[in-house]
Amino acid sequence: MNPLARPLLAALCALLVTINASALRAPTPGWTLEPGRALGPVVLGMSRAELARVGPVSPHPAGSLGPNVLVSRAWTYFLDAQGRLRTARRPLALTPGVVIAGRRVAPASTLNDIARLRIAGCTPIQRRVGGNVITCRARWGWSHFTEGAVSRGRVEVDVSRDR
Repeated sequence: MNPLARPLLAALCALLVTINASALRAPTPGWTLEPGRALGPVVLGMSRAELARVGPVSPHPAGSLGPNVLVSRAWTYFLDAQGRLRTARRPLALTPGVVIAGRRVAPASTLNDIARLRIAGCTPIQRRVGGNVITCRARWGWSHFTEGAVSRGRVEVDVSRDR
């Protein structure tokens, strides 16, 4: 074997091992959902200006909801009296998928699909009049997967905080 080929072959083998190891550690695709903290690029406590960097915001079309309810493409934002984000809601179908407690919830998932995942910290399906819900609790607050009349039959995901 050519003496110059050995270092090249060794470097190529090291590169393949590195690529293979990083592929094993690849993150699960989708937005991270942290109950009471964040959903993908949206973090609770963000100001209107910070939300506008995620996407253009405008008052909710039902003006009766007040100045602290905003919409931005597929998002609905609920701000507190200080103008900070308290709850963010989005149709699950319009996310790249959601990762919660290491489990991936696909955009096309139904509430039954989500219940079958048995996600740590999340309840079984709770049957309610306006729609069924799975509630996920963390130290900082809540997240809900909701499906029913209120969400027009689709699954919506939200994140909110206690305080």
